[in-house]
Amino acid sequence: MKKRSVPARNLIELDTVTEEDMGRQEYEREIAGPIRDFLLSQDPEGRKFRCIVLMYGIPLRVGPPTPGEEEKRRISDLDKRRADLQQCASALCFARSISR
Repeated sequence: MKKRSVPARNLIELDTVTEEDMGRQEYEREIAGPIRDFLLSQDPEGRKFRCIVLMYGIPLRVGPPTPGEEEKRRISDLDKRRADLQQCASALCFARSISR
């Protein structure tokens, strides 16, 4: 902290995994949520902090978010549409091959 000139009052300690990867839900619960709460309580107008300095031990990668119900329906619809298009493409290729 001294080397980076970070005031002690701006330090937030996080209790999280020490691996390089973590899941999205863990990230939201153990890192993003506490940091968001800290920033909102210490700087409600969003003018005091210009950056976040990470220290050793914070995961490097976060897994993808879990899709919500609407996104799951959209993915399912797109998967069905892709299957229909693939079936049409196969039928078209077959029709062309027998017409030659």
